[in-house]
Amino acid sequence: MLKVALISKWHVHAQGYAETLRTFPDVTITCVWDEEPERGREWAKSLEVDFEEDLNKILARDDVEGVIICSPTSKHAEIMKKAAQAGKNIFTEKAMALTKKECEEITAEVKKAGIKFGISFPARTTPANLYVKSVIDSGLVGKVTLLRIRNGHDGATRNWLPEYWYDESKAGGEL
Repeated sequence: MLKVALISKWHVHAQGYAETLRTFPDVTITCVWDEEPERGREWAKSLEVDFEEDLNKILARDDVEGVIICSPTSKHAEIMKKAAQAGKNIFTEKAMALTKKECEEITAEVKKAGIKFGISFPARTTPANLYVKSVIDSGLVGKVTLLRIRNGHDGATRNWLPEYWYDESKAGGEL
């Protein structure tokens, strides 16, 4: 049984990850942490699991083998480095971190700890993309030297992203 802690409900995919995890018979969500304690408490209550206000305490728990990180991107480096140092396997929502330096620091900690690390790149497994890859790999269209794909959603234009997503200090990037 894989025991997982959910780290923040900030990202719009956090609830979906929780729902998906609950469908696996060999995975259990043991606890929740959130940088906004009230949001975390409510989420933990809805999932019927423990809430822990202290990130260090959640990472020290014996019933946490891995973490799903859906915090603001600005917190990814701090959280991932601590999780790796605590020996917890990591799955994170994209982007990995705000800077190349932070990504390199996370990578160093993950390698040092020898843990498993995954980042959400769902387009890599969509049927259309897998089909295109198989066509390219088969050589059917010759040698492909350039491929450009745009993958996006209508979150901003249809206004379903939360307002805090447009805060550069949390999400990163420039508007």
